[in-house]
This record gives sequence, C-alpha cells and structure tokens, in this order.
Amino acid sequence: MNDPVMTNGHFGWFAGPDSSITDAHWDSGPTLPELQSLENYSPTVKIDGTDFNVEASEQVEDRSFADQAGAQSRGPMQASGSIEIYTPGRDDDSSVTAQGWGVFATPRTRIALATRPVAQQGAPIAAGDEVNVFRVITDAGTHNRNEASRTLGTSLILQDDIHVNYIVPSGVPTAPAVTPAGPLAVGVDDITFLKVEYEGRNITAGAKYISSDESVAIVTTAGIVIAVGEGTADITVSYPGAAALAPIEVTVSA
Repeated sequence: MNDPVMTNGHFGWFAGPDSSITDAHWDSGPTLPELQSLENYSPTVKIDGTDFNVEASEQVEDRSFADQAGAQSRGPMQASGSIEIYTPGRDDDSSVTAQGWGVFATPRTRIALATRPVAQQGAPIAAGDEVNVFRVITDAGTHNRNEASRTLGTSLILQDDIHVNYIVPSGVPTAPAVTPAGPLAVGVDDITFLKVEYEGRNITAGAKYISSDESVAIVTTAGIVIAVGEGTADITVSYPGAAALAPIEVTVSA
C-alpha cells in the first residue's frame, strides 16, 4: 500500500497583485516568471478555516464556464469562497504572516491567487507543476479567535479570469507531444485515439483540438479522431502557455 499524501504541508498558496500576470496572459495562460513572482503565503493560511477552490461544473446547470484548455469550473458566484489567515503579532511587520496580512486583510484588493496541491508547499512554483490560478478581489473579513490563535477570514470574490489544472510552462515554452504524431493515413469510419503530453504530464483531456475540415475528420474534446469522408484534413492541438505544435495531417481514403 502506498503511503498517503497528507494535505498538511502539501498544498501551496501563492499570491500577488493581479497585475503580476498581464491581461494577455490572463487569457492565454500565465508564464513561469509571472507565477514565480507570486509570494508563497502557505505558512500564514489556516487550512481548516479556508474554503476556496474550484468544484465540478456538473454540480450547477448552465452556469459553468471553461478555461482556454476546456477544463471547466463552476460559475463565479458558486466558485467564490474565503481564505483564513493568521493574525501577526503587534510588533511583527516583516514575517510571512505580516506580509500575508498586508495582501489579504484590505478589502477591495485585486489579487492573483494560485493554489498548488500535492507538492511540498514550501517549494517554489516550477515548470510542470499543476496549479489553479484565479483573479480575485478581497471582500469583508471576519476576525476569529480561539485558545491557540487569532485569525482573519476574508471573502474572495472570483473574477472572470481563471485557469483550472493549469500546467506551468517552462521559461521557454515547449510544444505538446502527440502520439501518434502523424501524418495519419486512415480509412473512412476509422477511429484514432490521440495521446497528448506536456511538461511530463498527460493533458489529453485538457488540450484543445480543431479539425480544418470536419467533412473529412472530426476530433472530439477527448482527442478522438473520427474519419468521416475521403480527403485530407489538419488536426490542430494546443494548450494554454505551450508553444505551437505543427498540425497533424490526416488523409482519409475509401
């Protein structure tokens, strides 16, 4: 039996001004330097008081939206949540707790927020990491106190910009790798299953697929190519933040 991975110490919280990510990259996918510019505030986040992340879109009818890779999250009203941070000491103005307080405690602050599961929370964001990236605005806070600590719970209002299960690109973005790479020679009604990898991860379900001629070949959101008529079509495979990949040529014969 494999040893379980405990959430404590394996879930990272990174944040900074929303301008840390350019408007163009909020659309196309943040770069490695942009994500690495976010500060690691994991030590100041009280996990058992925090309720913010994404949930499956099927839980809400017709209110979900998709990121550029097709990964879906719930609509912004449902995906909003809150973060609970520890209160710094009276004379503390330099620790990570004090810095986190400066970021999250002021209402109406626009923040770029990235969450990263599984990896050691103290490790910097690296190429190949899987993160969720949100643009949020801080809202009203609630002060909490128990025998062990004092904390502040701050509501985070999700904006339209979001990347779910986003694979962090290299400093110089690489292109996805597709198997089979093509060109493909198939017959009518033949089915080909594409496998797509990026930065060492299987992104077949998250990549975006486009056929240049659907009267020749159709490609589903799961990377399944279906030959429907004679001729030649190009299948384009893309992923946010990745370099462009040459189209896959598909030739269909009777």
